[in-house]
Amino acid sequence: LADAPDPSDPGRLLLGPLHRHAAEGFHLDALYRAAFVRPVTAAASLVRFLDREVVETYVRGAAAAPRLLGAAVRRAQTGNLQTYVSALLAGTVVLTVAVVLAASGA
Repeated sequence: LADAPDPSDPGRLLLGPLHRHAAEGFHLDALYRAAFVRPVTAAASLVRFLDREVVETYVRGAAAAPRLLGAAVRRAQTGNLQTYVSALLAGTVVLTVAVVLAASGA
């Protein structure tokens, strides 16, 4: 007799067959979950994946380049003045050749 209308519940008598749906909030929670919660959760999962797997990979790669450049420059730092002057002279020669070639139209 659980389905029998309870005379002390005026809502059951007023709503009749709609009382069960009204008691469950007309299923608006399920609708809200399907329309908003699931899509937003899926989008958040996608953004989390892109951040951790794609963006973070580029960040690690960008951090590796200065690290390698620093290691190469560190080896060039000998403290020997003759090495520094030789590098300066070589750079000057390379720049002079580049300017002459550019000016001659080659």
